[in-house]
Order: sequence, then structure tokens, then C-alpha cells
Amino acid sequence: GSVGAPYSTDTALLTLRCTLDSSVEPRQSYRNEAGVTWTSVADPSQPFTRVSDTASVVIADPVISKRLVSITPGYRSPALEAHIGELLTYEVVIEVPEGTASRVRFQDILQSGLAAGDVLALNVSSPDLTTSEGSFADVLANLGFSSSGGGTPAIARRLVFGQGNNDNGFGTVTNSNTDNGVAETITLRYRARLLNSANNVQNRRRLNQARWLWQPV
Repeated sequence: GSVGAPYSTDTALLTLRCTLDSSVEPRQSYRNEAGVTWTSVADPSQPFTRVSDTASVVIADPVISKRLVSITPGYRSPALEAHIGELLTYEVVIEVPEGTASRVRFQDILQSGLAAGDVLALNVSSPDLTTSEGSFADVLANLGFSSSGGGTPAIARRLVFGQGNNDNGFGTVTNSNTDNGVAETITLRYRARLLNSANNVQNRRRLNQARWLWQPV
């Protein structure tokens, strides 16, 4: 029968559904192959040459977003203007794809003139998100602050979960949810202080970048 455009009436259409295993990691690629053989006679021992084609799928990346939540005490009304000594509260949200991410680390390297202060909150949106560290409250024990660069402004510029390259940060993070229509997230809130530094002058921007890193085994 007809299966609709662009196929004609001499088409056999098979639809196969595969389920990804919970151990898949972001950016991993999987390929599968379909092939057919056929004959023009009743004798199956004399088939024509097999024809085949492949299809691939790549596991989704995590999605990370960061915003400045507040400036305390906030001497100036514009939301993005800060004074020396004020605290800047940042929020980072990581959408974790279904599957597994091994040896996860998180870091934020602040631009010179900012110093990491403290982590206010670490929350997950769903119990389907788990960590090999035990609980996400246990992950807080892997938090550290270190210098980046030289001189006094370099102190505590680096906020990191998993201070060394091989240290545990978030551990192995697993998302066991199977509903792609709902995003499971990890939310971090932390503070940085604007230092009394020569790097901080009027109308100069201070930037920083949060990174979510993983290393498949």
C-alpha cells in the first residue's frame, strides 16, 4: 500500500525504535546500520548484492546559563553597576541531559579585580539527578578557591568543584529521567567581591566565565 510522499506504492516502510542506555555520555556518537537482500526468483540462495545505509545520533550536550542576580548592598540603582567592596551574586543553571556524565567538575575563573566569596546554594530540580559523591550536599565538600595569576588581585579568583584535574568535583552525575520534554537542572548560587584593585576603574567591565566539564571513562 501507499505510505505517502515521497514513497511510492512499491515501498515497504519499517520504523524501528531504539532506547539509549542510561550509561551514554554527552557528545558520544552512536551509529546503526540497516541492510536488505532480495532475489528475483524463488531460490533464496541467489540474492542480489546487499544494500545498506546508516544513521547516527549524538548524545546531547549539557546547557549552561549564567546571570548576575544582585549586587549588595547596591549603592547605585542600575542593576549592573557595582562599587568597590560590594558583593555580586551569580546564578548558574546547568541543564543535564539524560544519561551519565563522568568525573564532572565545575569552575568559574573570575576576571582580575574580583575574588570568589562563598556558595549560597546548590539545588537540583529532580530526584532523578544523582551523584556518585552520595548527595549533592556532599558535593559542597569538594569546593575550593585558588589563585589565578600573580599579585594580590589573583587571590581566590578561581572557584572550582574538584580543585585538581583528577579530583572529585560533582563526581559521576546521572540523570535517570526518560521524559525529554522536561529539563532536569542543577542550580548554583555564589558570590564574588569587587576588590579595591587598580584593575577596577570607572566604566570598566569585569567578566567571568563558568564552565561545566566532564571526562568520559
